[in-house]
Amino acid sequence: MVALDAQVDVKTFEFSVPVTVIVDATRFGVKVVELEPGADLATVRRKLLENFVAHGARAQLRSGSLLTGRCTWRSTSSPTRPR
Repeated sequence: MVALDAQVDVKTFEFSVPVTVIVDATRFGVKVVELEPGADLATVRRKLLENFVAHGARAQLRSGSLLTGRCTWRSTSSPTRPR
């Protein structure tokens, strides 16, 4: 799921569009092992993504079609890139 929340700063008139991407790691074949009973899977997923980012994973949202509003995203990884 992707959420776009356009916003404008009325003091500087800077326009930005923060993007929230929710990624289900299981769609990429990631299997969660040794999950303790009662553990919150959402918390595990969040920590997994935070770990990816801490190790250089990045994603970029791009416009695929202005006519349909379709978006695409590109992922990259650079272990030397600071968080």
